[in-house]
Amino acid sequence: VLLLTGGPGTGKTTTLNAIIHILKQAGQRVFLAAPTGRAAKRMSELTGEEAKTIHRMLQVDWDERDEPVFTRNERNPLECDCLVIDELSMVDSYLFEIGHSLARQYGPEPWTLYKGAHLLSFADNHDVTRLASKLTEPRHIPLAYAILMGMPGTPALYYGSEWGIKGEKGACSDDELRPALEQPEWNDLTDWIAKLAAARRNSSALCNGSYRNVLLTNRQIIFERKTEGERVLVAVNADGEPYVAHFDAGCGLAWDLITGEQHDFGGGSELPPYSAYYWKMER
Repeated sequence: VLLLTGGPGTGKTTTLNAIIHILKQAGQRVFLAAPTGRAAKRMSELTGEEAKTIHRMLQVDWDERDEPVFTRNERNPLECDCLVIDELSMVDSYLFEIGHSLARQYGPEPWTLYKGAHLLSFADNHDVTRLASKLTEPRHIPLAYAILMGMPGTPALYYGSEWGIKGEKGACSDDELRPALEQPEWNDLTDWIAKLAAARRNSSALCNGSYRNVLLTNRQIIFERKTEGERVLVAVNADGEPYVAHFDAGCGLAWDLITGEQHDFGGGSELPPYSAYYWKMER
């Protein structure tokens, strides 16, 4: 694995073009990819080589449940000698990968890994860099906890992260991850997490329901948690622009378990920038 990084004008593109040229001269097959279509197009323009989105390169398709299926996976790998991925910093909002991972672990197929298991889930812990230090967009932090509290498993919070303290894992020390705190703090993030926890605690679907992806893009995800008596859709928009989601909700109305507000699915569901909802369906 080679990581090429640097600020504007430091020669990243020149270096990449040289690497690609050397590899091709040696008869190596090189694939280029980026998280978004715009980034892939720019990569093609700068290198003169074809570049694809990661989804297209992995040959994503949709099954009869409208869930993503990757033709290229660990059992059918890409046929290349070198894979170059540009704009990797975008991956911190890469909901497509999160949705695919959750479906692989908890989805409805018989081969999924942990269906029915209540594994401990966390956004950070004593041994990794804290979430507030890892995410480059602070407005993604509440959304990460919305996914954590909405997904299968048993959610766990690491002390201090519920009000967003930072901490980097050092090369030889974890001291920054485990500070001595005089007392807890309470802020908007703490309020939000408390509301998420209350919504989960009072929902059989969020605690014990099955998992199914309903809508999935690079920056939006809607997944269903379902028990015999309750159905909840967890909806997240990680983009800085509004997003109108069109999908078959299976009913006309829902109530947000976080705010109590009613939601009408008619004409599409608008998700404001950096927003999350737990929609309890009327049926």
